[in-house]
Amino acid sequence: MQARDGHGIPEGSAADRRRYRQGGHEAHAFFRERIEQLARYAEAQFRLDRIPKDSKQSTRVSLTSVWKQTGRKPQQLAEAGDLPEELAYIWRWYYELVSPNPLTYTEIRNWSEVTGNQLRGWEAELIKSIDRIFWKVQHE
Repeated sequence: MQARDGHGIPEGSAADRRRYRQGGHEAHAFFRERIEQLARYAEAQFRLDRIPKDSKQSTRVSLTSVWKQTGRKPQQLAEAGDLPEELAYIWRWYYELVSPNPLTYTEIRNWSEVTGNQLRGWEAELIKSIDRIFWKVQHE
Protein backbone atom coordinates (compact mmCIF):
# COMPACT_ATOMS: atom_id res chain seq x y z
CA MET A 1 0.00 0.00 0.00
CA GLN A 2 1.32 3.43 -0.94
CA ALA A 3 2.00 5.98 1.82
CA ARG A 4 -0.30 8.98 1.83
CA ASP A 5 -0.13 12.38 3.44
CA GLY A 6 -2.84 13.87 5.67
CA HIS A 7 -5.02 14.69 2.65
CA GLY A 8 -4.84 11.24 1.04
CA ILE A 9 -2.31 12.27 -1.60
CA PRO A 10 0.23 9.56 -2.49
CA GLU A 11 3.78 10.33 -1.43
CA GLY A 12 7.12 9.16 -2.65
CA SER A 13 6.23 7.80 -6.08
CA ALA A 14 8.97 6.76 -8.49
CA ALA A 15 8.20 9.87 -10.56
CA ASP A 16 8.63 12.05 -7.46
CA ARG A 17 12.00 10.47 -6.78
CA ARG A 18 13.07 11.03 -10.42
CA ARG A 19 12.03 14.69 -10.28
CA TYR A 20 13.96 15.13 -7.04
CA ARG A 21 17.08 13.54 -8.54
CA GLN A 22 16.72 15.71 -11.65
CA GLY A 23 16.48 18.94 -9.67
CA GLY A 24 12.68 19.00 -9.56
CA HIS A 25 12.42 19.11 -5.78
CA GLU A 26 11.47 22.79 -5.87
CA ALA A 27 8.68 22.11 -8.37
CA HIS A 28 7.41 19.20 -6.25
CA ALA A 29 7.44 21.40 -3.13
CA PHE A 30 5.61 24.14 -5.05
CA PHE A 31 2.82 21.79 -6.15
CA ARG A 32 2.68 20.05 -2.76
CA GLU A 33 2.05 23.50 -1.27
CA ARG A 34 -0.68 24.16 -3.86
CA ILE A 35 -2.28 20.78 -3.18
CA GLU A 36 -2.35 21.56 0.54
CA GLN A 37 -3.79 25.00 -0.25
CA LEU A 38 -6.52 23.35 -2.34
CA ALA A 39 -7.35 20.98 0.53
CA ARG A 40 -7.67 23.92 2.97
CA TYR A 41 -9.75 25.85 0.44
CA ALA A 42 -12.06 22.87 -0.16
CA GLU A 43 -12.62 22.32 3.55
CA ALA A 44 -13.40 26.01 4.11
CA GLN A 45 -15.83 26.07 1.18
CA PHE A 46 -17.60 22.91 2.32
CA ARG A 47 -17.96 24.34 5.84
CA LEU A 48 -19.38 27.58 4.44
CA ASP A 49 -21.87 25.69 2.26
CA ARG A 50 -23.15 23.52 5.10
CA ILE A 51 -26.60 24.33 6.47
CA PRO A 52 -26.52 24.37 10.28
CA LYS A 53 -29.22 22.57 12.26
CA ASP A 54 -32.29 24.72 12.86
CA SER A 55 -31.40 26.93 9.89
CA LYS A 56 -32.77 27.23 6.38
CA GLN A 57 -29.67 28.75 4.82
CA SER A 58 -26.01 27.94 4.53
CA THR A 59 -23.36 29.46 6.74
CA ARG A 60 -22.08 31.32 3.66
CA VAL A 61 -25.46 32.96 3.03
CA SER A 62 -25.78 33.98 6.69
CA LEU A 63 -22.26 35.41 6.86
CA THR A 64 -22.63 37.23 3.55
CA SER A 65 -25.80 38.84 4.88
CA VAL A 66 -23.94 39.95 8.03
CA TRP A 67 -21.16 41.37 5.83
CA LYS A 68 -23.64 43.36 3.73
CA GLN A 69 -25.41 44.70 6.82
CA THR A 70 -22.30 45.63 8.82
CA GLY A 71 -19.77 46.37 6.11
CA ARG A 72 -17.32 44.08 7.94
CA LYS A 73 -16.30 40.77 6.44
CA PRO A 74 -16.85 37.97 8.99
CA GLN A 75 -13.70 36.11 10.00
CA GLN A 76 -14.86 32.77 8.58
CA LEU A 77 -15.31 34.34 5.14
CA ALA A 78 -12.04 36.26 5.36
CA GLU A 79 -10.09 33.14 6.30
CA ALA A 80 -11.61 30.91 3.61
CA GLY A 81 -8.50 31.33 1.47
CA ASP A 82 -8.04 31.38 -2.26
CA LEU A 83 -8.36 28.64 -4.82
CA PRO A 84 -4.87 27.97 -6.19
CA GLU A 85 -4.99 28.99 -9.83
CA GLU A 86 -2.78 26.06 -10.90
CA LEU A 87 -5.35 23.56 -9.58
CA ALA A 88 -8.60 25.40 -10.34
CA TYR A 89 -9.36 22.86 -13.07
CA ILE A 90 -9.34 20.06 -10.46
CA TRP A 91 -11.92 22.00 -8.42
CA ARG A 92 -14.11 22.41 -11.54
CA TRP A 93 -13.75 18.72 -12.37
CA TYR A 94 -14.74 17.78 -8.82
CA TYR A 95 -17.94 19.80 -9.15
CA GLU A 96 -18.72 18.08 -12.45
CA LEU A 97 -18.36 14.74 -10.68
CA VAL A 98 -19.95 15.42 -7.29
CA SER A 99 -22.80 13.09 -6.40
CA PRO A 100 -25.00 12.30 -3.40
CA ASN A 101 -22.61 9.47 -2.48
CA PRO A 102 -18.83 9.26 -2.09
CA LEU A 103 -17.11 9.14 -5.48
CA THR A 104 -15.72 5.89 -6.76
CA TYR A 105 -12.82 5.35 -9.14
CA THR A 106 -15.30 3.82 -11.58
CA GLU A 107 -17.35 7.04 -11.61
CA ILE A 108 -14.20 9.09 -12.13
CA ARG A 109 -13.03 6.81 -14.97
CA ASN A 110 -16.47 6.90 -16.63
CA TRP A 111 -16.61 10.69 -16.35
CA SER A 112 -13.12 10.90 -17.83
CA GLU A 113 -14.12 8.73 -20.78
CA VAL A 114 -17.36 10.61 -21.44
CA THR A 115 -15.83 14.08 -21.20
CA GLY A 116 -12.53 13.27 -22.85
CA ASN A 117 -10.62 14.66 -19.84
CA GLN A 118 -7.64 12.36 -19.52
CA LEU A 119 -6.78 12.35 -15.82
CA ARG A 120 -3.35 11.55 -14.51
CA GLY A 121 -3.27 9.28 -11.49
CA TRP A 122 -2.45 12.10 -9.10
CA GLU A 123 -5.38 14.14 -10.43
CA ALA A 124 -7.82 11.29 -9.75
CA GLU A 125 -6.31 10.93 -6.27
CA LEU A 126 -6.71 14.66 -5.67
CA ILE A 127 -10.37 14.53 -6.72
CA LYS A 128 -10.91 11.59 -4.33
CA SER A 129 -9.14 13.57 -1.60
CA ILE A 130 -11.46 16.55 -2.10
CA ASP A 131 -14.43 14.19 -1.93
CA ARG A 132 -13.14 12.67 1.32
CA ILE A 133 -12.86 16.20 2.76
CA PHE A 134 -16.44 16.91 1.67
CA TRP A 135 -17.80 13.81 3.40
CA LYS A 136 -15.72 14.46 6.53
CA VAL A 137 -17.22 17.96 6.84
CA GLN A 138 -20.74 16.64 6.19
CA HIS A 139 -20.45 14.10 9.01
CA GLU A 140 -19.08 16.42 11.68
